[in-house]
Amino acid sequence: VSVFNNQTYAINQGAETAALWDFGYFYGGTTGASFYSVYDFPSAGFTKTIKEVTGLERNQLNNCYFKLSDKTAAEFDAISTKADLDFIMQSASERVQYLSKDKIVEFVDQYGNKGLIKVLKIEGTNGTSGKITFTTKVQVNAEPIKL
Repeated sequence: VSVFNNQTYAINQGAETAALWDFGYFYGGTTGASFYSVYDFPSAGFTKTIKEVTGLERNQLNNCYFKLSDKTAAEFDAISTKADLDFIMQSASERVQYLSKDKIVEFVDQYGNKGLIKVLKIEGTNGTSGKITFTTKVQVNAEPIKL
């Protein structure tokens, strides 16, 4: 997922889109539904590492920092301006685990863009058939150029 352009990329798209990746979804056998920074993405349980897929070194991958928020789903829904997200501060963790429906996650990417994620639904468990549905509210420092 890219905070910059609000797009989702498949990891098998490779190096062409790797600079846009901020975080990914992973369902761990002991940690459950989780978001990980691309920089900190786990290699356990995968047949190939991100480096093998993209050809990029770890220090070329984006950092994204997460924290479970004490905000409720109703408070998330009430956010309507960029200023409503000013309270978010960068955490030290590049992963957030044990996610479930209606959990709210604070995040800050390596460029200082910040926001909240509300988990709407988690389907499946570990393996390749699971997925997560979520919505975000993002305070972006720079808007992408649209031609």
